Amino acid sequence: MDVNNTEDIAIKTYKKRVDYRGLALFGVLVVLVIIFSLLAPNFFKLNNFMSLGTYSATMAITAVGMTFVIISGNMDISVGAIMSCSGILTAYILYTTNNVLLAIISGLVFGTIIGIFNGLLVTKLQVNSLIITIGTMSILKGAVYLISGGRMIQYRNVAAFDWMGPARIGGIFPMAFLITIIAYLIGGFVLSRLKFGRHVYATGGNVQSSRLAGIKVDSIRIAVFAISGFTAGLSGIILTSLLGAGMPQIGIGREIDIIAATILGGCAIAGGKGNLFGTFIGVLIIQVVGNALTQLGLITFWQDIFKGVILILAVYFDQMRDLRSSR
Repeated sequence: MDVNNTEDIAIKTYKKRVDYRGLALFGVLVVLVIIFSLLAPNFFKLNNFMSLGTYSATMAITAVGMTFVIISGNMDISVGAIMSCSGILTAYILYTTNNVLLAIISGLVFGTIIGIFNGLLVTKLQVNSLIITIGTMSILKGAVYLISGGRMIQYRNVAAFDWMGPARIGGIFPMAFLITIIAYLIGGFVLSRLKFGRHVYATGGNVQSSRLAGIKVDSIRIAVFAISGFTAGLSGIILTSLLGAGMPQIGIGREIDIIAATILGGCAIAGGKGNLFGTFIGVLIIQVVGNALTQLGLITFWQDIFKGVILILAVYFDQMRDLRSSR
């Protein structure tokens, strides 16, 4: 098999999904914004949109890494626990050293190392990534509570650390959302323009054909998990900055929202399909609905029901799409 031909197919698939599914999802987002603006008086206000952008950032950034993982044909359930551990580690280093740069680097390195660890286990043990990352999640979840004693770590206020979260450019635009945009631009460029991105698509599309084409499948898998760990670590750092403290529970459970947004955005569970534009819109849809339901006075349990329904429907329509394309 010609590796260049495999890469060309991956590029065409990427562009096609941006053109159609992404635009359709954007239309759904616009309709939802109009409906909620009519139902919730405070929804269509600049301050609400800026707050929405700030608190969407951590979910959106982690979803970048998740997109890489799912396109490669894998799954990472450990991202929420990585967010918690990175946040706690960052807060602890800030508390003990007051060194912002050291704290940020430590959080990012930790997340990346856990991601590499996940990738190595998946490739070397030949065990399904879902099982591996559930195990990693459980280990990290227990470890973060043991280390922190289940209590938040309150660091001394450091102005230089605020730019990661609550800071706003010109007093309006959230810095956290700017970081999100940069992450999506870089991730989109890698997936659509670089050989590595094309190999990610090829690996998720057909592992055996990719091996025959000369693609280093194991290296690709380790790399996508490293990216996922890095983005989860970055999100944990931003959350810590937003909250002003490291909290052991800040990332727990967020993996469901992230996976739901990624699949809603067009990533196929089987791998080989998806793009970051769709993921970004998927994140916004889930966050917009959650924000609106809160303003309408509906308790969080209704939001959990909505996310579950969205995840099931997204998987169902993905399966239907694959069945139609195979006929």
